[in-house]
Amino acid sequence: MGQRLVVDCKFGGVTEATCYYHWSGFTSSTMQILVDIVNAYQANKDKDADKSGRFKALKYLFATGGTLTSKTKEYDPDLSKLFDRGYCDRNEGLIDIDPKEIADSKSWAEQNAIIDFDNQVIRTDAVWVHPERDEFDEPDEPSWIETNGFTVTDQLPDFIKFTVGKNPNDQYHSYSDEYECWLEFKFEDVVRAQLFLASLEDDDQRIAYKVADDKYLDVVG
Repeated sequence: MGQRLVVDCKFGGVTEATCYYHWSGFTSSTMQILVDIVNAYQANKDKDADKSGRFKALKYLFATGGTLTSKTKEYDPDLSKLFDRGYCDRNEGLIDIDPKEIADSKSWAEQNAIIDFDNQVIRTDAVWVHPERDEFDEPDEPSWIETNGFTVTDQLPDFIKFTVGKNPNDQYHSYSDEYECWLEFKFEDVVRAQLFLASLEDDDQRIAYKVADDKYLDVVG
């Protein structure tokens, strides 16, 4: 199955819509979707100020290429008419607004992104934490740092908050704490965050950012 990303759009602390992207749960593709959503928000926030949170969530997810599920059309047929592409495609994104369908969509996520429009903050786990040594490494084997020729630094950018471990508010995510890291950044910093995370894939840079004891930030490639 594809690397599965679910984006959660919150207004007033409530999830108004989610979008499931079947092949986008990688660091680079997740960040591009988040940039597209923030750009759509910035371009429309004034003229859409009086619109409902559901309308805004649908509009911004639609801007990423998202398509409406049949359940979404049934749940709010009038609003759906404004954003119906006439087809449904899981690779382009499946948008849900029915709470039951939202819960089901989240249960399939391998990576998550939560967008808080009230506070203009994004949280995403579309990165890994890589141990310096895996449990299966032999003692005389080179470490991950040595094998890749990394320069180690703990000087992380100040515009991203890093939290190692599971998101306590996410009841669906079931992976090991050992490999999870949540990032938090503001809307105004989404492009800077995108460029920083892209730099982790730069073969010429070879910098390992230490986020905890013997754990280093890594992309989902």
